[in-house]
Amino acid sequence: MHFPHAYKAGENNQTVRHPSGNGKPLIDYDLSRRYPDTWQAMEKLVDSGKARSIGLSNFNILKTKRILKVARTIPAVNQVEIHLYLPQHELHKFSIKHGILLMAHQPLGGRPVPAVRGHPDQPFPTSDSTVVQAAENASMTPAQVCLAWAVQRGIPVVPKSVQRQHMEQNLAIKRLSDKLFEEVDALETKRGGPTRFLDPGKHLGFDIFDEDEDQPVGNGAPWD
Repeated sequence: MHFPHAYKAGENNQTVRHPSGNGKPLIDYDLSRRYPDTWQAMEKLVDSGKARSIGLSNFNILKTKRILKVARTIPAVNQVEIHLYLPQHELHKFSIKHGILLMAHQPLGGRPVPAVRGHPDQPFPTSDSTVVQAAENASMTPAQVCLAWAVQRGIPVVPKSVQRQHMEQNLAIKRLSDKLFEEVDALETKRGGPTRFLDPGKHLGFDIFDEDEDQPVGNGAPWD
């Protein structure tokens, strides 16, 4: 999987940091804009038999369109943040149209590492009163409601858990009634817009999810 930005990396594949020690990555801006070239290089792995399928990670519509302009191989999957507070309806419709499977990471919300964490003070969908009530009505846990909602949309989920009990619950989801589905599906609208828990913009210095301009546009970060 390929992220829509590139880092200059040393031989140990670790991100090179600014000498000032400010904890920010040193971005190769030219390479970050040439991700279609990376895709074409990945296609050669399919041609050679070294890979059977290739996909994307955290690509928005704008960046996916650039891939499709050059692609001989349609991305098999695009793994992005999707949950009740970030349903990604437009990206989902676009992906279906072009035969790309959209997969949900952080389907319950999530806590990315602090450097790329957005809305750290916001509660997760699993604690939302609408979700809690839906869980009671459906005899499920709030987490199961969140997962069932995504699966009913045809979106596979990748929930993270290290507890056997939670893993078993994740596998035991059942279909939500149409009424309960509609209630939880309306949460983003009721909240006044999407909430993204993975947001590396402040860490990178540009917004990788910008649908108006293909970032990065410039050749430097605000702190350079």
